[in-house]
Amino acid sequence: MSGNKYRSQRFVFTLTEDPASISSLYVAWEGYSESADSILYIWNDVAGGWEEIGRHSSVAIDGIVSATFTSGITDYIGANGELHPVATGSKAKDMVLYTDYVELVVRASCSAPVPMPTPTATLPPCYYTYDFISGSGADKV
Repeated sequence: MSGNKYRSQRFVFTLTEDPASISSLYVAWEGYSESADSILYIWNDVAGGWEEIGRHSSVAIDGIVSATFTSGITDYIGANGELHPVATGSKAKDMVLYTDYVELVVRASCSAPVPMPTPTATLPPCYYTYDFISGSGADKV
């Protein structure tokens, strides 16, 4: 992806979790383009560039592009806790991109005690869901 000639939609999620406590990130985009492949990228803060997560090649039909990251997670989180996915199309002009939903699910270690069924059980991970509407808010799931 180069320049600014593509129709695109960038989303900014501000994470409240300590990046070191995150064990996985799930990023998903649902939508379509009327005339081209839809592509989802994520900003790699360490490499200083966009990485393609995947693409949806059915034109004018809703699809989901998603990926789960379990290593190098802190590479995608900026100094202010921001994570940047962007949806775009494979055509330079004359295309429209439709986004239905963008989701980020963060799996992190729990910092507060959680009641457990047995004394020997370990704490379960905590899940936090962000969407493109609330971006900076988190819902514990």
